Amino acid sequence: MHTIGAGDDMIPRILALVLLGEILLVTPAFAYEDRGTDPREGTSTDVRSSARKVFLTETHGRMLVVSVRLYEHDVAHFSIFRLDSRGDALPDFRIVLDDSGEPCQLFRRGSRERVARCDLRTDVPFVEGPTLYKGRINVRHVRPTKRIRWWVEALGPSDPSDRAPDRGWYPNI
Repeated sequence: MHTIGAGDDMIPRILALVLLGEILLVTPAFAYEDRGTDPREGTSTDVRSSARKVFLTETHGRMLVVSVRLYEHDVAHFSIFRLDSRGDALPDFRIVLDDSGEPCQLFRRGSRERVARCDLRTDVPFVEGPTLYKGRINVRHVRPTKRIRWWVEALGPSDPSDRAPDRGWYPNI
């Protein structure tokens, strides 16, 4: 007659814990927000801050919002967000925020073919003050396996571009 000892059910328990740990490591959080700031460098396309926010909505699922705030009032603006959604050294996607033509678009790394359009919201002061641009898109398009890192490049009609952060990624963890 065989008696069930304490060690007989340990293997299934260990396997269940390992499987749960793997699921938790590759499943991104449902909602998070990070912000990055950049020192003033003196051009009209100078980035003051940028942010990335992921949140859950009842109607559209998880949404990704990227935003860039400039130091100066800017009426002709173009920003490119480079997104790393998988923890690689290179960006996986880029979001182009353009206040003319096609305002907000998502592209895969190295491709000119648009993956998706996104909503662009701008807060441009009438006379002076910082300008804010926000792009919003469903997270399913970037298929994250990790928390999304980013860097942003702001371009203007005449001044040189500004990259924020100057090196590396936001958030700086």
